[in-house]
Formats: sequence, C-alpha cells, structure tokens
Amino acid sequence: MKKLLAVVFFSGLGLANLFISCSMLDITREFTYVINLTVNESGSEFFVEKLLSAADETSDIENYADKLVSIDIKKVEYTVMKFTGPEDQMINLAQLQIADTTGHGLQLLGKASNEYLNNLTSVTKELELEPAGVRRFEELYMYSPHAAKFFFSGNANTEPLDFQIKFYIIIEVIGNPI
Repeated sequence: MKKLLAVVFFSGLGLANLFISCSMLDITREFTYVINLTVNESGSEFFVEKLLSAADETSDIENYADKLVSIDIKKVEYTVMKFTGPEDQMINLAQLQIADTTGHGLQLLGKASNEYLNNLTSVTKELELEPAGVRRFEELYMYSPHAAKFFFSGNANTEPLDFQIKFYIIIEVIGNPI
C-alpha cells in the first residue's frame, strides 16, 4: 500500500511539473511588419489610412491564433523613401494612430515633430511610442481578426506635400504549441 501511495504521489508530482513546465515550450518569433505610405497633398496637412492584417506579413499568427501567448511591439522605426519638396520643408507634427478595422477605438501609437523631410531620406529613426497605443496594437493583433487600421496624419510648414514613408514595426510573437 505504501508503494502504491508513493507511485501515485510521484506521478502526481511529475504531472504537476509537466504543467508548470509548459511555458518552457513557448516559441518566440520576431518579425518586422513594413508599412509603405504615400503622402501627396496640395496643402500642408495630410491624412493617410491603411488596413493592416497580421496574415499579410506572416502566416504564424493566423495559423496558431489559438496558441498565442503574447504579442509585444518592440519598437517602431520610420524612414522617408522619396521626397520631392524644398529643403526646408518640415513636419511640424505627425501622428501614427491605430484603431480596429472599422476605425473605432482610435489610439495614438506614436508621434514625431519638427522633422525636416530632407534629413529623413534614407535615415531610419525610432518613433516615440505611446504606451496606450502599443497596448491597443498588441490587443488588436492578439485577437481575431488579427488586424488594425492605421492612420497617419499631420502638418508641415510649407505646401505641397509629396513624400513616401516606410514604417517598420518590430513585433515579437510568443506561442505555445500545447
């Protein structure tokens, strides 16, 4: 009887250890989501929106949606790819906002100010992130439909505006196959 109790006890410890160790099976993947936006306005203000789906960048999120543990935005970088304007054209304020696919629950993800567009060509800079916007983005990508709508808006010191900007969103996805 004592041997049977010992076997049951140690088996129970083994199962408990297995459940506790499940986090050891977590799989971590990091990828960069690239967003290309074109601003072409006759005035000095701009507004561009784009619907983004995690499935467009990686099939991992859609394939393992029910096994996701977390999605973490590590950083957001940007660079101006093309610029046709005067050397002294400056972005007074630019905001990158995020909402669900219908545009509801708008939240500021990050902003930049007092940036000369000419100085940003082929230079990558890190966007100043807002914690609430980061959490909103992570929430939208964590749960179905794993998509979000991005809004890029702002104003400049001169007109017209004609530039292409590329955002790099570095994302870490953690999943567990169990």
